[in-house]
Amino acid sequence: MTSTSQRRYPVLASSALLTATLLLSPASGTVMANQTGNQQVAAPLQENQLSEKAKRTEQKLQMLFPALDDTSRQITLETKDQPVYKIRYEKNNEFFARADIHAETGNLLTFYWDSKVQDFENPDDKLAYKSADTFMKGLIGELRSLYKVTRAPVGDVIYSRYVNGIEVVGDEFRLSVNSAGQVTHVSAEDNTLTNINPADFPPQPRR
Repeated sequence: MTSTSQRRYPVLASSALLTATLLLSPASGTVMANQTGNQQVAAPLQENQLSEKAKRTEQKLQMLFPALDDTSRQITLETKDQPVYKIRYEKNNEFFARADIHAETGNLLTFYWDSKVQDFENPDDKLAYKSADTFMKGLIGELRSLYKVTRAPVGDVIYSRYVNGIEVVGDEFRLSVNSAGQVTHVSAEDNTLTNINPADFPPQPRR
């Protein structure tokens, strides 16, 4: 008998762009990588050199974190495993935040903000859920409705995608919220926001 907690991997279309060599000219401020994933030193990029999808995601981060407007940015493109823009935000010549954004899909892979505060207390559930939901709705909009939310023992808020009661493996966001209700860290798994065929997740019979 199949349980509704069954986990299912999505059926993903193969993408040569994700697995093949990405050859971009260092002269244009990017990276050159060979098929083994070895990299040369990345030259810095300008914001206008980001892909359109990555630009939109970065603009959403600025909306969600207005303090980013007053920072300088160091942007590089890493191609070892997948094409990822690595953005380092600095304020007063000090590290302020960082973001990893997939160059092709524009998906946010990780975000970390250094609040400069040692916080050993977790926010109450109501505050944590409210802050996390505000962030998720700002980041992915109506797609937020595809995810169920739970709370981890360590205080994180987790968004996991289910189709017909079956969890989609690797389609998950994890957000850390401090005691003041500020989102300080976001990480997404490899299959977040994957296009899913519901036929691959047939409804499970009721027990």
